Amino acid sequence: MKTFKEYLLESRKSYTYRVKIAGDTSDEFFKAFEKELARYDVVKVTEPKRLPIMKTLPGFPESVENQELYTLDIEVNYPANTEQIRQLAVNLGKSPNHVLVLDAKFCDAEYQAAEEMAKMVKSDTALLNSPYEGTNQEQAAAAGEYAKGYQTAAQNTEKVKYEFAGKTAEPAEFTSDLPTGNLSPLSKTNPAKLVGE
Repeated sequence: MKTFKEYLLESRKSYTYRVKIAGDTSDEFFKAFEKELARYDVVKVTEPKRLPIMKTLPGFPESVENQELYTLDIEVNYPANTEQIRQLAVNLGKSPNHVLVLDAKFCDAEYQAAEEMAKMVKSDTALLNSPYEGTNQEQAAAAGEYAKGYQTAAQNTEKVKYEFAGKTAEPAEFTSDLPTGNLSPLSKTNPAKLVGE
């Protein structure tokens, strides 16, 4: 038979969260945030991961754009909801719109894609500086076919005469083609008479 202490240890549960913080954030902030988390009996806090600047940040309001994104995973023994943990970051000076706390089981495709992109890109290097791979034979053939098709389509548009109900379309008539004679285009008075001739 198990003792009460054994039952208690078996029933012990930890709570894991993923914290996302948008915008430039200092190391001092993360140290202070970890210190504040101590009230919930912290099991572990991972090092913050910095993702590249993105136009839209998954999960954040539309007003938060073109920002860096820092993520860290936390595990606590004491039950706390996501709003309580978010409030800790807000109390340390972060805007409420720049902090997002999710249950660690929740994951969205956009966030995973951004993490994959961060793994592909070396830290502090731009994609523009990476060498461009040469085209293979298949890509060159496809580009040639596309260019040839475009040139053929451009040549054919000059030769095409559209028919409407069995007749070819008559050229459009513009106001400059209309006969005006010596009448003013705004009225039917003769402008020569207005001048005094």
